[in-house]
Amino acid sequence: MNRRKQHATAGDGVRYITAGSLRAAGFQVWHTPTALNSDHVSVANLDGNVAWTEDEIRAFKACLKGAECKWKEGHL
Repeated sequence: MNRRKQHATAGDGVRYITAGSLRAAGFQVWHTPTALNSDHVSVANLDGNVAWTEDEIRAFKACLKGAECKWKEGHL
């Protein structure tokens, strides 16, 4: 399912995190800009498995705990 939107809707949010913190936690990070977000990146585990382990999920969530979070209530 393609969930791309042309604009933010109520409840949408974004978290800003550095690629360095994700790499330090053991993830691959590469630049995948979109038409709406030139800073977008993609993230994968180091061995490229589609399914992440519970440890990888915890490590990713730990990176997000210090991330700056901004909510977009229906407006960009």
